[in-house]
Amino acid sequence: MRKTIDVKVTPETAPSEQGRDNDKVFRITEMPAKQGYKWAMRATLALLPRLSREIDPDIAEQLENNPSMSTLSRIGVLLGGVSFPETEALLDELMTCVQIVEVSKNNPNAPGRARELNLGGAEDIEEVATHHFLRKEALAIHTDFTLPAAIFNLMAEVSRTSPF
Repeated sequence: MRKTIDVKVTPETAPSEQGRDNDKVFRITEMPAKQGYKWAMRATLALLPRLSREIDPDIAEQLENNPSMSTLSRIGVLLGGVSFPETEALLDELMTCVQIVEVSKNNPNAPGRARELNLGGAEDIEEVATHHFLRKEALAIHTDFTLPAAIFNLMAEVSRTSPF
């Protein structure tokens, strides 16, 4: 059974000036294994040319021999210049794991019904900070295995440090 978590937007989890998404609840469900594997492979293939061109051979060897979080963090910082077009499709696909949980107006304490996000037109997400928070949470739910965990964490680090 795939993992699912509900996360609530608060000023602490997604700090924003306006707070328009505060108290919204989102449900994040792990990708099916085949989709997650393909996602990780596409992310790897997108990053490989940069790794071979721009990463110190010693760090690349460390990653290959021991894909630890500290090594990935170092690489993520070094790859901060990954362009948006290189990662846009990957980030969009990652957001398909996220649904909004509608709260009943009659009974706000009852578990809500989750539905697909509306990201075009009248958006369910109104703050940039919320997009970042949900993407980070969606990455986190997928990080319980080695190589894909390394790729997901690397992508999280890259998206955090990129200027887009």
